[in-house]
Amino acid sequence: MANARMLHSKISKSIQVESLKLPTQLLFTWMISHADDEGRISGNPKYIKGTVIPYKKWSEKLITNYLMSMEKVGLIHYWQEKDEWFIEFPKWKDHQTIRSDRFKPSKLPSFQSKNDNQPTTTGIPKDSQSDTQYNVIQTNEIKENKEKSNWANPKDFTPKTETEIAQFRAWEKLEPGNPMALRARYLKVQGVPPEVIRKLANRTAANPQIGSKGKEFDRLVLDYQSTQK
Repeated sequence: MANARMLHSKISKSIQVESLKLPTQLLFTWMISHADDEGRISGNPKYIKGTVIPYKKWSEKLITNYLMSMEKVGLIHYWQEKDEWFIEFPKWKDHQTIRSDRFKPSKLPSFQSKNDNQPTTTGIPKDSQSDTQYNVIQTNEIKENKEKSNWANPKDFTPKTETEIAQFRAWEKLEPGNPMALRARYLKVQGVPPEVIRKLANRTAANPQIGSKGKEFDRLVLDYQSTQK
């Protein structure tokens, strides 16, 4: 592993990085310098704590939460194999140039190999339907399951604009335990500037007497929209 890595100037303008809390941004950038020549690093929170941030008083649970936040916005691949956790930077080759005579192959598994080893079907059809028909059914099932996953799991959502970042942060602040609410409520907010979304979310979160934070947020959004007509 090298002692230094390239840090592209685009990182300060990245929507994905900006969507993270400041400590998570810090951990993300610091991990880059500790990755091997193929952009991989152990994902064990104890390793991260001892190697990347030895002087930070962060718990292993907090580190894990930060890593999951990075994965949620697509900045890293974060997965487990045989009780071991691993991290890979998906855009590593876009930002790192390593001389061939200094390149050292990674000793850690790749995320792509992990995916390649996954079964691509759920089994052989038991009736006499043709392979073509079966493949169509499988494709439709995969598509349907993916759509359901994208709808239900905020982990699959990557903010692409300032407004989406504000919408995602509002959901994270007010209803993190309700995955469906991200798309059903917050991403449906239209015509409201990002700074207003953040202001309304903060106002809602600061009121301890509110029974349903989601409904209160909806009310504040409607009030704001009515004043703009």
